[in-house]
Amino acid sequence: MKNPVPESIIPVLENPKHVNIDLDVLDTLVPELAKEDFPVPSMVSPAFIQENTSRTMDFFFITSSINFKFWYEDTKERFKSDLHGERYTGSMAMSACLLKAMESGMDVLDPGFLSNLTLDQAGDIFKGDRPIPMLEERKEILNKVGRVLLEKYNGKVSELIRRSGGRCFSKKGNTGIVERVVRDFPSFNDQAVYRPTGDTISFYKRAQMFPSILYARLYSRGLFDAEDMDSLTVFADYQLPKALLSMGVMRYSPALWDKIKRRVLLSKGSEEELEIRAHTIHSAQLLMSRINGLRPREEHINALHFDHYLWRKGRSYTEPFHLVRTTFY
Repeated sequence: MKNPVPESIIPVLENPKHVNIDLDVLDTLVPELAKEDFPVPSMVSPAFIQENTSRTMDFFFITSSINFKFWYEDTKERFKSDLHGERYTGSMAMSACLLKAMESGMDVLDPGFLSNLTLDQAGDIFKGDRPIPMLEERKEILNKVGRVLLEKYNGKVSELIRRSGGRCFSKKGNTGIVERVVRDFPSFNDQAVYRPTGDTISFYKRAQMFPSILYARLYSRGLFDAEDMDSLTVFADYQLPKALLSMGVMRYSPALWDKIKRRVLLSKGSEEELEIRAHTIHSAQLLMSRINGLRPREEHINALHFDHYLWRKGRSYTEPFHLVRTTFY
């Protein structure tokens, strides 16, 4: 089966009210972008697990399962924590908390531990400067992750990978990495109904990001590969739209931009949110296709390269981003 995300977002792209893509700007940018380097992130950091074993897969699956909403609704500031004298924010702060718990002797990679994790234990693990946002939701997700790993995969993420047959999306059935994660772990099932048409829209942000993280960290070490990595889309979050806005590729309606500047929370699954995410993916697909058209085959890029490029660019852009209270990103 092919990645369902690009086709599923088409209804959102057909008659947008809040977001559009400036194709003239996009085409103007492509010749210069084609000259850029697009490295794949190494996924090596003092805030990540240091070993390269099956436990590395466990670590990144757990962090992927709770990689969402790191900003506080009252201050809009991001979650912060310290590890070994270094300060981390956002998802890196969450990873640092998990690593700190491991170093203290807490077996947070054990699915048995996760399945019985209490709210107090979760609060101790992810305390930072303030308790991590949406702590209860994260605790419930970790409970479910632990139970499903024990019930279906002998307690091992490496078993999930093995059964996926070296693909993100299976040629037959529903057995690829992304498909299994979305099917068996509900918090990864990043979908919404687009109200104007009634269509179900799929983004699968964290489910697609998980194999990309494993590829970035473990491929060069001979510990992970998937033959269809090129089928992944970029991972529609908060930072990528910022990058595409700063480039002039994406444009918001005045009403939407006013809400974002005033830090108004958009409703989860609203037309505004779905248009932002769908246009993020589509504009990135258009850019990658045009960039690859100007580069030799051996220098073609995919979502791993381009998502990292856009994410870094978005982080450097100082304008505010859209806010949605969601566990999807």
